[in-house]
Amino acid sequence: MKRVISLILVFILLVLCAAVSVSAEGSDISDELMDAIRELENDETLTKDDFSLWYSYEISKDKYLVRYDRKLAGSPAVMCEIVMGEYKMTIGQPPIPMILYNGKLYETKVAYDEGIIDYDDLEVMSTFEKVSIEKIGWSYEEDFVKAYAGVGSEYSYEEVYHYYGGNYLGSSPDWVLAKGYVSDKEVSDTRYLKYDDFVLVCKESTAPFTMGYGVFFTPWDGYGGGHCFYDLVSDFQLIAERMDGFTDILKEQDEAVEMGDCDGDDALSVMDATQIQRVVANLDTAVKLTDERGVEFYFEDADSDGDISVLDATAIQMKLAKLEDTVTTE
Repeated sequence: MKRVISLILVFILLVLCAAVSVSAEGSDISDELMDAIRELENDETLTKDDFSLWYSYEISKDKYLVRYDRKLAGSPAVMCEIVMGEYKMTIGQPPIPMILYNGKLYETKVAYDEGIIDYDDLEVMSTFEKVSIEKIGWSYEEDFVKAYAGVGSEYSYEEVYHYYGGNYLGSSPDWVLAKGYVSDKEVSDTRYLKYDDFVLVCKESTAPFTMGYGVFFTPWDGYGGGHCFYDLVSDFQLIAERMDGFTDILKEQDEAVEMGDCDGDDALSVMDATQIQRVVANLDTAVKLTDERGVEFYFEDADSDGDISVLDATAIQMKLAKLEDTVTTE
């Protein structure tokens, strides 16, 4: 009888330990994360005891990489690779790591695409335990040297951006925005390339690329074998038709100047709007420029309609108001 009672006591003790263990595991989930899970799942009845937390790491201020799953979910193991720029995250099974930011959860790739996490965050994430993320290091520098530099030439080469299309599963980049020049082919006069709402301005060495930038991607049918670099100017239309989101990436580069930035200080301001009003009132004269494709433009033409008017000053003021509203909201 005593043996039976002892066994019962042991069993009760084991049950209590398991309960404590579950409770402790659930308590690792913060209130902020639990609220975010409820919002994501659209279920206010969920509690911390419904989930297990794999890990929670702070990436940078107010940004956390978290991975959790619902207990007894029975999800099958699936190998998956998520590519973000030059970094690749390998996931052995669901659920995928998420980013907790401002009380909301985002899939890691979505957070990267929306600018919530950047390369610095990815570099930090690559140092965390239990997180399999590494720098891929795609580079086409050797192709650049073979095509342009030659033996003994001094050159510079940098890959500014790697673009991956709709399939992020470990493939090579769809295209790469590269920046480089070769010393014995140097061209250093100021050049312009006009897009809808910004102008690429190049004042430094540009050869062999007209604007200092080249686009590298795998060949399409009918363009021959091997890999190729395409020039922003001579291949302008080809690039525009074939590459989604390219102008958005180019607009983020240091050489990109927004239309309406009359004083060239790399920022729209009240001073720019005032300068436009002075031009409209014939107190100052706007300088007409011609880009590498022969397109004529004025930086004072903030709305890119071909004319300089009060509407351009108004366009700048509206952009400044939206910017101030965004800063206030955040």
